[in-house]
Amino acid sequence: MEDVERVVFNGNGYSEEWEKEAAFRGQSNNKTTPVALEAMISDKAKSLFSAHGVFNERELHSRYEVLLENYINKLAIEADLFEEMSRTYVLPAALDAINKLGEAHRNLTDMGLEDDAQSIASQAAPIAKPIKELTKDLAELMEAKAAADAMSDTAAMAQAYCDRVKPFFDAARASIDRLEGLVDSKIWPLPKYRELLFLR
Repeated sequence: MEDVERVVFNGNGYSEEWEKEAAFRGQSNNKTTPVALEAMISDKAKSLFSAHGVFNERELHSRYEVLLENYINKLAIEADLFEEMSRTYVLPAALDAINKLGEAHRNLTDMGLEDDAQSIASQAAPIAKPIKELTKDLAELMEAKAAADAMSDTAAMAQAYCDRVKPFFDAARASIDRLEGLVDSKIWPLPKYRELLFLR
């Protein structure tokens, strides 16, 4: 039992607790795919695989390159799809919501109900802000992707996708989540979170 306890960690492997525990045990704690894959071509790994006749150094590097390319291709596809869906589904729906509010504002103003019209205008600002942020993040996402694609070294490209492209997924997603909660369900073209659990 004591032998097992030295290996097994029953806590949260993504927590700060594990980071401290891993450091205490002298174990690696690779948090990203490019960094984790580098372990395949470490001197220790080369020695291990070679000693047991599993892979020679050339075969190990070949598999390392293939796994890096798979990682790059998956993130590239995800980035392109993310950008396309955001521009063809999310942004048009959000702009449609703004236009409908503008139309309601004009109608109320024409009827002499300026105070009521102002309350409609106040609903537009919370939608306009994430539209602006999402548009900016999508442009920067594609710029980062283009810069990564221009790299000739596979390892550097994978690291660029990890460090410079992938963070925009979270930033853009935050804007989309805000818009999802603000745009009328009749306009929003994608299933909302609650609709994944309950029928309309």
